Amino acid sequence: MNKTIFDVLSKDVDLKKEIEKLHNLFSSEKLARTQYNYNSKFMETTYEELCDKHLALWEFRNTWVSLYDIECEIGVHLYRNPNAEMTCILYCELILNMQKFIKTKINEKYYKIILDDGILIGNINQLIEKLNYTIIDEPNKVTLVKKNIDAELAAVTVDNNDVSLDVLKYNDIRIKNNIKEKCIILFNIYKYYEGQKPKLKQSNNKLCTLIDKLYNTSNIRHNNETGYKENEKFTKLEIEEILQLYDELYFLIIYAIRIPEVLNIMNKHNSDISN
Repeated sequence: MNKTIFDVLSKDVDLKKEIEKLHNLFSSEKLARTQYNYNSKFMETTYEELCDKHLALWEFRNTWVSLYDIECEIGVHLYRNPNAEMTCILYCELILNMQKFIKTKINEKYYKIILDDGILIGNINQLIEKLNYTIIDEPNKVTLVKKNIDAELAAVTVDNNDVSLDVLKYNDIRIKNNIKEKCIILFNIYKYYEGQKPKLKQSNNKLCTLIDKLYNTSNIRHNNETGYKENEKFTKLEIEEILQLYDELYFLIIYAIRIPEVLNIMNKHNSDISN
């Protein structure tokens, strides 16, 4: 059967080629034009050149001295990349943060900056969608996390922006095996849950009791590794078992947070059942 152009355009993503495309657009194509003052000429430059020139202003720079070094660190220039998906997501995240850096910091150094980055950002958005990630856009940074419909619905329910972000960030693939980070996020979510607990207990006291017990014995709210609150059962767990426990507790607490929403929907449709 003969292919059409639409068959070619809709083929599966080759992540190695997509990373190369992003790199070419980011470092070779002159997608930015800068003007120092109102009567000076516009100068064409690449995203990478513009951001490198002002990298010292980026608050998350740490000790990195160039974007090329960061690209090397995340695997952009590897010929055989064993984890192309992670490299692709990290590169998308880096470029989106550079866009925010240009718009919030670098633009203060110029009279005007014009970005012709429609294809670059368009490709990034396509990759994010195809790889099933979502964007968390904060005032000073952008992060990408794996989509989780339960987490996204719970985040909408929570009326605290910081906690909403924590609900989403728990699914960040970079902390998949990070017990400390997961523990911090679970603790933050619990602080919100604790304020909602009286009304939640009226709906499902058994679930709330279980959540409290697990939080109090899993080294999240208390030190359960040593001291008078040591939990021998917890101290015997392997790392993989702790991670599984934390993931299960995360599922339970975001389910609990959504109970009022679920009850509202049930009450709305109760008349349909009775009829």
